[in-house]
Amino acid sequence: AEAIRAIAKALLSRESVAEADRSVETALRELAESGRAPEDVKKEEAILHLALADVHLERSRLKAARRLVEKSLAVFQAADDKKWQAAAFEALATISSAQEKVDRSLEMAEQALDLYRELGDNRKEALILRSISRAHAGKENAVEALKRAQESQALCRELGDEKGEAAALECLASAYLSKRDGAEGAIDMAMKSVRLSRRIGDVRGEIAALQTAAAANLAARETEDALRLAKEALEAARKEDDVAFISASLEVILSIHLQNELPERALAVAEEELDLARASGNAKREAAVLQKLASIQVTRGQPKEALRRAEEAQEVLCKAGHPKEEAAARRLVCDHLLSQKRFDDAIAAARKAEAISKKLGDTPGVVQALQLVTSVCCEKEDQASAVKASWEQKAAYQEAGYKDEEASTLLGIADFLSSSKGPREAMKPALDSRALFQELGDKEGEAGALVTIANLQVGLQSPTDALKSTKEAELLSRSIGDAMGQASALQTAANVYMMQNRSSEAARVATEAKDVLRNAGEKRSEAAAWLILCQVHLNVCARASDSGRSADPRAAK
Repeated sequence: AEAIRAIAKALLSRESVAEADRSVETALRELAESGRAPEDVKKEEAILHLALADVHLERSRLKAARRLVEKSLAVFQAADDKKWQAAAFEALATISSAQEKVDRSLEMAEQALDLYRELGDNRKEALILRSISRAHAGKENAVEALKRAQESQALCRELGDEKGEAAALECLASAYLSKRDGAEGAIDMAMKSVRLSRRIGDVRGEIAALQTAAAANLAARETEDALRLAKEALEAARKEDDVAFISASLEVILSIHLQNELPERALAVAEEELDLARASGNAKREAAVLQKLASIQVTRGQPKEALRRAEEAQEVLCKAGHPKEEAAARRLVCDHLLSQKRFDDAIAAARKAEAISKKLGDTPGVVQALQLVTSVCCEKEDQASAVKASWEQKAAYQEAGYKDEEASTLLGIADFLSSSKGPREAMKPALDSRALFQELGDKEGEAGALVTIANLQVGLQSPTDALKSTKEAELLSRSIGDAMGQASALQTAANVYMMQNRSSEAARVATEAKDVLRNAGEKRSEAAAWLILCQVHLNVCARASDSGRSADPRAAK
């Protein structure tokens, strides 16, 4: 099982997602048919479930991935297997990060860190410390970000791991960038990483450090140095013929020129890269540059030229036999056609992308194409066709067995129907969504569905039912520690109370929502909650004024 997970990870790193999926599913089937007692295969099955979660994560099936990892974690905890517990916590940290649940991600990473320390796995410890540092940097918690990156650097130096030390120095640079006055420190650390990476021949580490150094120089308003470093990164990436690194380095250069209002320079750089990409014979690289050229032409106000470049990228990928990338390119062409209001052509491009993805068995690709069809139909005010395409998305997920995504799509359909046909039409898909989330044991999803149901009940003039739904949603969210979900339910209840002219209850639950967000450290959402509370008090003042009563606006202020 451990070997299968390693093979699956290697396949995923080569973007062979379907092959990775087949290898894991085959191993799971063979294990189930082995005739061994269920108790004897629990741990092997749990490891394979971790591998399957890796596949789900690659496909952005985040909830399905999380459920599998949590199930595996319970097995490892029952067996007191600390090595695999650490791996499970590490996977949960990655999934939570992808869900943009930074605090949850940090909590899981800290659990993994403690276990790796207990196991004496110093290399894993250093790696997790860098992940924790980056998460803190993303929260602009510079002190903790610097501390963890420094710990990783010291550990790598102690181990004699120069590649890890270079990565830690680059991580330190990113941590410095999260400080208000940290640009100079970031430049220093990034350049140390560049020099060390060059000395040990770690080209990828060098490129990453050069990109961070360029960003740090931009923050310090040293534009010429930033441009020079980005060009060095691009040259190194070209030698590696690495499309992702080339695109990232090129993007920095183009952004600098465009920010300086020099689109012609940006165009010249991209054209130069296009010549080199064509000479390399790398179709994916050529297509990526063509798509960047399309973006530049949009900024120059040349939509027809932008479309020509996007279509050229599509053809390059088609001729080279890269169907997945071709489907993505056709979706991009659809976007360009939509911006020009060529609705029928846009739908044709999206439908072609859908057909390619369907042939590949790429359900996310199919749905992305159908989402574009929905957007185009909405733009051309063809509500019936938009609703039809939305139901097609649900059917695609259902056929693939993607229940989480099916439930979320049903909720989206409910929102869409509510605005286009009214709450009565929207209620059934909302209720179906809740039932699916219940079946999956997804309390977060169920709470979200209940909030949608409550809003529909408000539209149907059923405030008592709406309050009952918000209460259920609030209790569900509280039971899993979901502050955002709890606040959303409370704020919906505040709206219902205002509709009933029950101002004191509205103020009470709106205040409770604000306090929940404050306690959770969700500052941006807390700020929005203060505005909602302000609106409650303003509504009280307005209603008092309408009825000839006096009201004090200072609470709202």
